[in-house]
Amino acid sequence: MSNPDQKMSAAVVTGGGNGVGKALCMELSERGYRVVVADIALGEAEAVAQAIETSERDAIAVRCDVTDENEVKALVDKTIATFGIPDLVFSNAGAGLPKAAIEVTRNDLTWLFNLNVFGMWDVAARFAERAILEDKATRIVITGSEHSIGVPFGGSAVYTATKHATLAMAEAMRAEWKELPVDISILCIGLTQSRFWESDRHREDVKAAADPMAAAVLGAGMPAETVARICLDGVERGDFYIFTHSHVEAYGQKRFNEITEAFAVLNRTAPTDRSYDVGKVVADLMVKKEGN
Repeated sequence: MSNPDQKMSAAVVTGGGNGVGKALCMELSERGYRVVVADIALGEAEAVAQAIETSERDAIAVRCDVTDENEVKALVDKTIATFGIPDLVFSNAGAGLPKAAIEVTRNDLTWLFNLNVFGMWDVAARFAERAILEDKATRIVITGSEHSIGVPFGGSAVYTATKHATLAMAEAMRAEWKELPVDISILCIGLTQSRFWESDRHREDVKAAADPMAAAVLGAGMPAETVARICLDGVERGDFYIFTHSHVEAYGQKRFNEITEAFAVLNRTAPTDRSYDVGKVVADLMVKKEGN
């Protein structure tokens, strides 16, 4: 049932059945959004949607495995058919993989990149495609991590690689969409209470094993509800970077300092020739092309 005071904005959240995704769904509902709860576990998505409807707000549950492009297309179609093109899209479904680099298998790489990169890309791109076609203002929010900014610790090589990729994805989309109705944010979260330690429970090629230490570590994290509030406050401000844990600044600063020093070494030891700047090369070629 719709709340008569509810605005007609709509939002979709992948991975909305638990953890940060669930908290985002509940916070969106509290802020008056109609919510599409998408998750590979339909029962979990339905439970979240029912909790929202109990508060007399609108929500639907949709099963979506974001690694399946047909299910992503079906999610887009179902969302638009029900609520129209959404105002907010949270490409949030993802997983972790606590393995050192030399322990990672090709199957591990394929599984996690399919989920954390290809799936997130597909959700963002397909919703943006429809929003651009209809000239509808929409903000895409991609869930990154503190691992997007630096390397907080070892033992999560492939996970860190995927989260660096999500940042690159968001930056590239922001550049390409700057004259279009679609905006983008990246949510870089730190340690958060969730079932992230059970990330492989939906993986078909391995048998999920309980990890009490991982569960204990995540249990000491920031409440997912706090993360959701910080995230939506950032979305409402129109922020590109949305951070939730202040200590993550040190990871970014460490990388920035190393890059600055590396360029200082280059400038001391080798000639700097701007003629090799690809942006300048392209601009010069465009000028020449227009002059012909």
